[in-house]
Formats: sequence, structure tokens, C-alpha cells
Amino acid sequence: MKQGLLEYLICPRCARDFTVDYKKIEKDEVLEGLLTCSKGHKFSIKNGIPRLVYDKSSGFVKTEEAFSAKWKNYNKSLHAEKWYEFQKNWFLGRFEWKNLVNFNKFLKTRKFILDAGTGIGNSARLFSANPQAQVFAIDASESIIFAYRKYGNTPNIHFIQADLRNLPFKKKFFDFICSDQVLHHTDNTKASFRNLTNHLRKKGKISIYVYKKKSPIREFVDDFIREKTTKMSEKECIEFSKDMAYLG
Repeated sequence: MKQGLLEYLICPRCARDFTVDYKKIEKDEVLEGLLTCSKGHKFSIKNGIPRLVYDKSSGFVKTEEAFSAKWKNYNKSLHAEKWYEFQKNWFLGRFEWKNLVNFNKFLKTRKFILDAGTGIGNSARLFSANPQAQVFAIDASESIIFAYRKYGNTPNIHFIQADLRNLPFKKKFFDFICSDQVLHHTDNTKASFRNLTNHLRKKGKISIYVYKKKSPIREFVDDFIREKTTKMSEKECIEFSKDMAYLG
């Protein structure tokens, strides 16, 4: 955690400012410490990352554990430059930027950017092209560890383990918010989207991507597979996924 991040963070539970107890610092990075708000809510800074998730409901935990397992097993291949280029070009196409030049021109007009569901941080890297902007990359899963390891030295990116439904930022703070392939994994997609817009400035821009409803047979198959796989162990589910990939 960069020491300058403290001026932007607020308590996700009560929206009050934090004080910080530094326990381990290297250069400008706070590697270990404790964030405490004026109401006494405490959150740790561990391995350079503020840990600001406090919702431990069963559905939320199960989803984040699943994603954490995915990133833990496959972070190296998903950090590969070939995969990064594929994701970058897909992003530019889906959001109709058409090319990187157009997108970087847009980024030059943005000051505070939220990457809501950064995964292993490749999107945060893309959004950091304007060195004058501050990119706040959040994820509730353990993917944030791999993101920080890869891109934590980038001067204008801040990695935070946080829940997009309970953001540690003031309302109307961001002038660009992107949540790509994330909102449909929350317990209420509509409410999660509305919460993000509460943190958007009046002339800000928000970009989201959610899965569309597919044809009835595809929806039936997906529901059937989910019902079976959620009862599997992690190892069984990975093996099943490999078999399905070969079938596909």
C-alpha cells in the first residue's frame, strides 16, 4: 500500500476517515499495518494490501473462494503477455474504443479511476496509461495478491482487497469506473450497479459488461451444470472443467 493511498480511503462500514499504525514499511510501501476509523473499525494491511472486506455471508464467501482458487492455480498463464494482449483487444472491441489510441486519449481526461473487479490486475495496468491519473484496483478475492505482486510497483496503481458493494471511497469520487464481467457474480446485479454509480462524478463515465441471457437450452444446460458442480470438491470441479473444455 502506497502511503499516499490513505488520503483517499474511508471506512467501508461507516464512511469515516482512517488512521494508520505502520508496522512494516519499505520505501513508500506500507507492507504491514492496521487501519482504524474513528468508530473503532479495524482493518489490516497485509503483504502490502489493505484488507477491507467485512461481509462474510455464506454466498459471498463461496463465490470469492471459487475465484481465489482459480487465480491461485492459473495466475501465471493469465499473466502471460499473449493472454494480456487478447484481453486488451477484446476489451477495446466490446466497449467500442476500437483501438488503444482512442482509449488512451480518453484516459488522459480522467483523474480517478476505479477498476471494480481487477482479477490479477491486467485491466489496472491498461487503465494506468495516464501517469497523472490514480487507478484504484479492487477485488474481493485472493487474486489481489497476484495483481499486487505483478503491478504493485506501478506508481499510479493502488491495489485493495475490497467489496464493490461496500466501497472504501467517498460518493461521487470517480470520473471513470469499469466493472468488466463482475457484477453478475454478486448477489444482486442491479443493486451492485447502482452502488457503483453512487461513486461516480456527475460527468463521469461507467463501463460494465455482464453476461446476457442466452437461449433456453443453453440456460437449462448451464443451470444443470451449476447444480452438479457446486456440490463437487475443487479438484473434482477442475477435472470436470477440463473434460468439458475438451468436449467444447
